[in-house]
Amino acid sequence: MSYTGIWVPFNFEGLGKELKKGQEFPEEGEHERQSGRISSKLAVWKLAKREDGGPVLLPNPF
Repeated sequence: MSYTGIWVPFNFEGLGKELKKGQEFPEEGEHERQSGRISSKLAVWKLAKREDGGPVLLPNPF
């Protein structure tokens, strides 16, 4: 990955995870079910917050 910071799943509402620059993305992300249990499923990741405080650029949704 290109930045150290908090990464969250892009394809579902999931829990954030701190990942370091150069680390591989995990295949699965975790999310909380309505029952309160934590489950995991395949995830596409997006940057939510950079450790260095730099800007977070979001992809164009179109």
